[in-house]
Amino acid sequence: MHAELSYERSCRALLVDGAGRVLLVADQSRAGTVWAAPGGPAAMGEAPEPVLRRALHAATGLRLAEGALRDLAWIQHVPTAPAGPNGGGEVVDEVYLVRVPHFEPAPVAESAPAPMAAVARPGGPTMLREEPLPGTGDVATMAQVPVRERVSVDNRTIRWWSADEMTEAAGRGTLFSPRDLPTRLPALLASAWDMPVGEPATIHGY
Repeated sequence: MHAELSYERSCRALLVDGAGRVLLVADQSRAGTVWAAPGGPAAMGEAPEPVLRRALHAATGLRLAEGALRDLAWIQHVPTAPAGPNGGGEVVDEVYLVRVPHFEPAPVAESAPAPMAAVARPGGPTMLREEPLPGTGDVATMAQVPVRERVSVDNRTIRWWSADEMTEAAGRGTLFSPRDLPTRLPALLASAWDMPVGEPATIHGY
């Protein structure tokens, strides 16, 4: 009998501003605190856009407009348990590149002004509008986001990172997901800033 691999699926967004900085959240894993793109779990058969609309609004206050997800950057297979006689488990993260102007994160758990919105512009980068938007349906609260996907934002566990800051922090032992994010993201941006991302990369492991 062959061991079987069970998996969960989640969607994440690399929110990158005009200076190439990326907005990351501090997730908790067996290895400790890991800085990763914000996102959340997806139900079976659920499209990535509604998943990220809920998760990004909860984590950052950003409202993602329909059609904003165009660039699937990579698919990361992260083991959740060691493989045994009966198989193992993994989370399959679909990670999208979303270009946005710089903004101050305002998680929905905090008192904050009206959230901004990511708006898809035909043939151009995703932009932000600064006026209040009408409701977009089901919006998760922080309490509805699993602990493994979010930790407290009250302790500032969400922040913008430049490539240099990530490289310096990684040298001091700070963990990112994927581990080579400090070099992988700049390479991605250099090849795809003004054009669509090509075939998404596949990453196995952390």
